[in-house]
Amino acid sequence: MEIVLEDKEKQLRKIGFIKGLLLGAIILVVGIISYYLVVNNFGPWWFPMVSSFFFGLILPAVIAAIFALNLRTSFGGFWSFKQAVTGIFIMFLAAYIVQAIGRDVIFAKVIEPDMVPKTEAAMIRSINTASKQLSYTKAQTDAKISDTKKEFADTKSATVTGVIQGVLISIIFIFVFAIIFAAIFKREQPQIV
Repeated sequence: MEIVLEDKEKQLRKIGFIKGLLLGAIILVVGIISYYLVVNNFGPWWFPMVSSFFFGLILPAVIAAIFALNLRTSFGGFWSFKQAVTGIFIMFLAAYIVQAIGRDVIFAKVIEPDMVPKTEAAMIRSINTASKQLSYTKAQTDAKISDTKKEFADTKSATVTGVIQGVLISIIFIFVFAIIFAAIFKREQPQIV
């Protein structure tokens, strides 16, 4: 019985990893599409602000939920909380690795090396348009632009220590999200009396 359980756990990790690679690729593509929509001035003035929330949080969470359900189904439809955490964490970690390498290394360094300045320019353009439509004072507009420039400057001046710290914090968040998803999607096998 112990050997069968170990084989099932290995199978869960393997399936979770494979699904995580696919999940990461999908989220990467969604992020790249979102980037091009933002920098090419697609949509109304509020689109750059809302798109980062929608394409960066809401849509990936919905896709991740679909993948978690699919992972549970691939595992036989039932799993304990521990199995759910393990499978979902491995899936999320694999997705994070694909997305980080795809976006931060390949896309940002090779395909679109001006990604950060272009995004910053799009956000500032959005703030200027919003300021006109919402009747902000010049001081309010300048303060918002200054805050945006400071956020992007912090991103540009990342140190090795800062990057490592960011990765570690991301892994902690991934684990927390895996626990939350596991609590939602766990499904114990009914006990036969």
